[in-house]
Amino acid sequence: MSVEQVEPDPELYYSTNLNPRIKDIDGLCDRIAMTLGYPQINVEAHTMQVYDNIAQACELFTKFAGFTEEYLVFHSTLYEKQKGLYMPKLIDNTPELSGEITNENPEYDKSPTHTEAIDFINEPRTIYTYTISKEENTPVEFLLQFKSGYYHHATKFLITAVYNDITDEIDASVAEYGRTYTSEDPKSIFNVHTSSDQIEIRITTEVKGVATVTRDNFSPDTKKKKLTTYTRGFDNLLNSTRKVVDVYSFEEGTTSGINTLFTIEQTLAQQTYFSYAMGKYGFDLVSWYTLKEWMNVRNKMLSTKYCWRFDEREQRMFMTPDPTSHTRAQFWGAVGVWLEKPLKDIIVEPWVYQYALALTKITIARIRGKYQGTNLFGGGSPNYSELLSEGTQEKSALEEKLYTGTTPGFGDADPPMFFVG
Repeated sequence: MSVEQVEPDPELYYSTNLNPRIKDIDGLCDRIAMTLGYPQINVEAHTMQVYDNIAQACELFTKFAGFTEEYLVFHSTLYEKQKGLYMPKLIDNTPELSGEITNENPEYDKSPTHTEAIDFINEPRTIYTYTISKEENTPVEFLLQFKSGYYHHATKFLITAVYNDITDEIDASVAEYGRTYTSEDPKSIFNVHTSSDQIEIRITTEVKGVATVTRDNFSPDTKKKKLTTYTRGFDNLLNSTRKVVDVYSFEEGTTSGINTLFTIEQTLAQQTYFSYAMGKYGFDLVSWYTLKEWMNVRNKMLSTKYCWRFDEREQRMFMTPDPTSHTRAQFWGAVGVWLEKPLKDIIVEPWVYQYALALTKITIARIRGKYQGTNLFGGGSPNYSELLSEGTQEKSALEEKLYTGTTPGFGDADPPMFFVG
């Protein structure tokens, strides 16, 4: 059993689908540990094992899902003879993916951490308590307020508390500054008391009212806006360019088409759609369709269209015929690809959490199985078979969902739509 007393901060657990509290692998590791009973009980798995389980879940998920549709800007000079087209070069050549994006995220003031009605007069009352962890070494700032009718008392405390491994006690320093109140003499007094690993904020007041505690990490130059700069084609967690899952189309830039003068398509369109206005002569839609089919066959027979093959491991696209041939002019084009999502978007997927949790259950069960037949304190023996069976069944069900998909295909369904009429 865990004997360490933990004081949770509710603000750390607010979370939505598009604004999740899980930001990295450590957050997901903590969620898995708490699902398995932490901090009330110890989880018999090393952090490295849970990290690797999360990595396996991300690898499998990105094999079948977790990608975005993108169009990459192609130029024939990027193609290397006998080496093909290297996808990171294509991503760097696409402004939408290579250009830097800077977002300004406003940082709002925190809401009060604790609010409490004070109905005890002329005696100390503890209104807020928190536990100092062994890893905590940064100052904490508190804004303390007390209101009673027209009386308003406000003060700030800066507390620096560090756990001393030698004495097994807390070394704390408290500084009060900025005290103000709306009367000639203060009707309330705040003070800070330390006991073992506990920090207590107390109030003594002459009148009844409401006390409010607002806690924040101390930072002298608090900025109202947080700037985040990134590029869509780069994965910051992996420190690598996003990988291409597959290529699904290639379109060469051309001067032909219905919207360009002096082309076959434009002439056919004019003869077809204006034939009735010109005295019922010219091509009809059947003639249009037949001629377009003939043009497609002509392109295939004369190899005017490019064929491609893609190697996802090497991240290279090979084209036939070779676009660098001296008989061909330089040209632009567009390559339609599926790009893996950045890892920060993959690690928050529910499937990844569930699959990593199932793998962790299997890991713990195998560790417990090594001690089969060992008697525990107070009687009993490690039970691993049920946890192993539970983890294996969950793993199989999640893999089945990933392999076969669900209606309408694997992943999240479209948001609900409401129609009137």
